[in-house]
Amino acid sequence: MAKSKVNVKWQSLFAAIPLANLWAAYKIERLRKFLLIFIPVWIAVSLAVSVFVPFPYSLIPYYIIVIPIEIYFIRKWSIQWNQQFNHDNKTSMK
Repeated sequence: MAKSKVNVKWQSLFAAIPLANLWAAYKIERLRKFLLIFIPVWIAVSLAVSVFVPFPYSLIPYYIIVIPIEIYFIRKWSIQWNQQFNHDNKTSMK
């Protein structure tokens, strides 16, 4: 994939959509890190929520907990990704 800046707003939106969040992480070359962090989070939150809420209804609190965390990390990493291009442009202009 060509290395270029990403739109942080779109990345944040993709982070809130299941499976699109994987693409958002891949686009900024953080897919492996994303999976290493979020597979345990997904399992832990899923188990914790399912103890208190039966299955079909457990998806609502699950997404309320997980999506803001995913958005935070994708947004943070996207900003870092874009900063490396700002830094490259400044050094190439000198």
